[in-house]
Amino acid sequence: MKSSLQKREFSLLVRECLPKVYGLAFRMVNDADVARDLLQDSMIKAWKNYTNFDRNRSFAVWLSVIVLNTCKDYLKSPYRKLEKGDATEMATRENQQEKMERHEQHMLIVSLAAHLPLKQKEVFILHDLQGYPLAEVEKEMGLKKGVARSHLYYARKKLKEQLIHHEKQERARAGKMHR
Repeated sequence: MKSSLQKREFSLLVRECLPKVYGLAFRMVNDADVARDLLQDSMIKAWKNYTNFDRNRSFAVWLSVIVLNTCKDYLKSPYRKLEKGDATEMATRENQQEKMERHEQHMLIVSLAAHLPLKQKEVFILHDLQGYPLAEVEKEMGLKKGVARSHLYYARKKLKEQLIHHEKQERARAGKMHR
């Protein structure tokens, strides 16, 4: 049985990194409802294993790895629901155009990242989208030194190619519309 002090400590640590780990879950599954469900499952797993948490490590990274693994299990599951598609909906067109474009580009990158090979996607999300240092990502994922950097390189390379391809398609569509 965990003490009330442990419960408070766990609760405070979770509150600090909740937006970040929710973002991680969402980026992995690209569905807000599923991300919330998986986050809840992850919190239960984290609480059950909290006594094993090494206080010399980053709680946020430890929790992120639990969320990541929960999402991976979901994505591998044959019972997984069909993806609902892109969850981005803009409330109104008169909102700041620049902000919308940044958001759309971010969501495009998240959407494209969903199709990367699993290890590349994990490293890209944890490092580039979540902001964790590469050394921590390697440590938490159990990767040898330099392997995460390699996964990150190939993830970025593939994303760049996909973004260039997407941009060419958009230009071609825009050209057809103006004819």
